[in-house]
Amino acid sequence: MFSQEEQQIEICLLKTNLEKIGDDLCAQNSAMPALDAENEQKYRETMAALRVARSLNAERERLNLENVKLTAKRMQLKRQYSLREKANLFRKTSSFYNEDEMRVELEKANNAIEELEEEMTNRENTVAELKRRLDELQAETAKYDALLEKRNHLLSSSNQQ
Repeated sequence: MFSQEEQQIEICLLKTNLEKIGDDLCAQNSAMPALDAENEQKYRETMAALRVARSLNAERERLNLENVKLTAKRMQLKRQYSLREKANLFRKTSSFYNEDEMRVELEKANNAIEELEEEMTNRENTVAELKRRLDELQAETAKYDALLEKRNHLLSSSNQQ
C-alpha cells in the first residue's frame, strides 16, 4: 500500500501526463474526428475520476486522523476504567464510599468505551471502502492510459501511410 505522499505524487504524475496528452490531442488536427471525440470524452471522464480520487483520498486522511483521536479517547477511557480496581481497593479499606455512585460512574465509562469502539469500527469500515473505491479508480485510469497508447499508435500508423 502506498503512503499518502506516494499516492499524491502518483496522482500528480497521472494528472500531468493526462494534461500533456490532452494538450497533444488538442494540437493535432486528426483525420479521425470520431476517435478524437471519444478520446476527449475519455479524457474528461479520467479527469473527473482523478477529482473523485483526490476527494476520496482527502476524506480517507480525515477519517484516519479522526480514528487516531478516537483511539486516544478510548485509551483515556480505559485508563479511567482502571480506576475500578482502585475503587475496589478503596471499598475494601474504607467505609467512606458511595457504592451506587461508583457503579453509575463505571457504567457510564463502560458505555462510552463501547460507543467509541463501535464508532472506530465504523470508521475503519469507511476507510476500507474508500480505499477500495480509490483502487478501482486507479485501475480505470490504467485502462484509460492503455486506450490512449493504442489510439496514439493508431494515429501514428495512419499518419505514416
